[in-house]
Amino acid sequence: MNTPTRDTTAASGRLAELRPLLSELMDLKQLRTPDHPDGLAAHGFRRAWGALASGVDPATVALQETARAVAAVRPARGPQDLPEGDGPCSV
Repeated sequence: MNTPTRDTTAASGRLAELRPLLSELMDLKQLRTPDHPDGLAAHGFRRAWGALASGVDPATVALQETARAVAAVRPARGPQDLPEGDGPCSV
């Protein structure tokens, strides 16, 4: 079987830009709350497997869990923190 080769040079550059965010995501393993004493990452893992076992589309589960993880490490900010023109009702 002939496996096509892909140029991963561009991908590695884009991933390098995500390094700070990925480091923050790794911290989720250590974050514990009273309602999730085993950590937020473990809770997300169980939630994702539960959704998959219930028949939810894997791509949907992946997007939802990624969004939750990013929201956990990057709390929502007010519209004053958005770049010009990126607000909910840019004029």
